Parts: sequence; structure tokens; C-alpha cells
Amino acid sequence: MTTVAALAVVELVILGWIFASFESLGGGVHHVVMAARAATSSSVPADVHTTISTTRDAQVRIEDDDAHITIKAQPVDYVRVDETTTTNGSVSGITPLRVQHVANGVIYIGRREWYHGSMHRDIAITVPVTATIEVANCTSLTLSGLSGSASVKCTGSDSVDVSDFHGRNLEIRNGDARVSVARSYADHVMIVNDDGNVDLADVRAQTLDVHTDDGRITGNAIAASNGAIQTDDGNVALNFAGGTNVTVAVKTDANVTAVSPLTLEKLNGDDDDERGVRLGNGGGRLDIKKTGDGSVTLSGGGL
Repeated sequence: MTTVAALAVVELVILGWIFASFESLGGGVHHVVMAARAATSSSVPADVHTTISTTRDAQVRIEDDDAHITIKAQPVDYVRVDETTTTNGSVSGITPLRVQHVANGVIYIGRREWYHGSMHRDIAITVPVTATIEVANCTSLTLSGLSGSASVKCTGSDSVDVSDFHGRNLEIRNGDARVSVARSYADHVMIVNDDGNVDLADVRAQTLDVHTDDGRITGNAIAASNGAIQTDDGNVALNFAGGTNVTVAVKTDANVTAVSPLTLEKLNGDDDDERGVRLGNGGGRLDIKKTGDGSVTLSGGGL
């Protein structure tokens, strides 16, 4: 017998001893294999569908850095959460969505997790009309019908869309995608967008503050008594609602156009860079500042 053949026989004997030892433990080989498979396989927690009774002035905090969140305000006295999860392949490290009362009566909806794999999650939330909403983290958001206050922070690369908001304060901070606000009225509207367009349609506020690093800012039928508009790179085109009373001051080296019947004029004596228009009685002041490429166009504001 050759040396190689002898070694092969020895290996077979050793393997036989190992399997025999596992069998003497009651099918240990099978259990070891199944345990290894269990360690590498995964299962997605069951989707959450739940309702929590609350008051009309509920405070709701939402936090999920990977979910697409839709919030609808309705004349109800509860908060309803419906989660839908789809996966493509193996996913591991997922924790269940938490929906519960926390300190000071706040309703918390969310999760903090690190997971591996491919997954898409939608969370639909119904809240009372006059609720106060805080979205601490999300990848994208759709919010409609709220008459309370909303503070939104999204860090993903998808859009934030708000419509029919009739409340006190609306604050939106987004990462790298569009922010859209339509048919909304508030004491204070603040939008900060890192890299993406901001589109406003029929938006009215006592104070309107909008800032984007890289993106255009457009407004149609907007009105504001005070505020500031700023973009580093991108066009600014604002059409003002009829009856607006504000002085719009533009500080930029870029091209500025006032569409008739608006008239562009110098607003500050020796400052050649500051030009603007007066709408109505010119009360209040809305400052527009551009530091990079792009033009500024102002229109509307008639009776």
C-alpha cells in the first residue's frame, strides 16, 4: 500500500469516528448542520398593522432611515400604522417596527437598525388633523392634510412632498432630492435642501425661509411677509400671489428680471448689487441671495 493510500484510509477512519460520535448524541450531525443554516438564513419580522387611541392634539415621533413614509391627516382620534415590506434575496439584521407610547405621551413609530441585504419598506401612517409631527429620520416622505405643526428630516436620496398643510410651523430638511410644498399655509415655513430643487405652489406664510446648496427654487402663487431665499447654484423663479405686500430684495451678480407690471429698481443707494421690486404697499421684506450660476425672475403680485 502506498503512503497516499494509507493516509486516505486513516482520514476515512477519523471521519467515521466523528460521525459515530455525533450519532451517539442523537443525530448531532443533522442538528449542527441545521444550526449553521439557521445562523446564515434570515426572516423578515411580520409587518405591523396597529391602531393606538389618542387625542386630537397627539404628538407623533417617526424615525426610520430606510422607509418610504406616507402620513395622512384625518379627523380621527387615533394613530394608525400599516407597514409593508418586500425583499429581494436574503436579508439579515432586521428589527421589528416599534409603535408605542413613550415619555410625555408621545407616540413613537420607528426602528434603529443595521441590516444586510435588499429590502423595500413602506409605512403608511394616519394621524389626527391637529397632531404635531416630528420625523427624525426617513428616506422619503409624503405628508398631506395636517393642521398642526411638522418638523421633517430626511437623509435619503428621495423626495419630500407636502400638500394641504394649514398649520403653525412647517420645517423640512432634506438630503439630495426634491422638496415640494403645495396648497399650504403656515406662520413659518422653513426648507433646507442640501442638493436638490425646491418647488412651491400656492404657499403662503408670515415667514418663508428657503435654502438649497445646489438646485433651483421655483414658486407659483406664493406670498410671504418676511423671509429669505438662497441658492448657491440654480435659477430662482418666483411668481407672487395677488394682494401680496412685500419688498423683494435681490443680492446677486446674476441676471435679475422683473416681469411687467413689476418694475426692477435699486433698493439701497450705493449698493449696485441689490435690486428688487415692491409688491403692494411694500411692507415686510423678502431677501433673495444667489452666489453662483443661474438667474432670478420675479413676476405676479397683482390685485
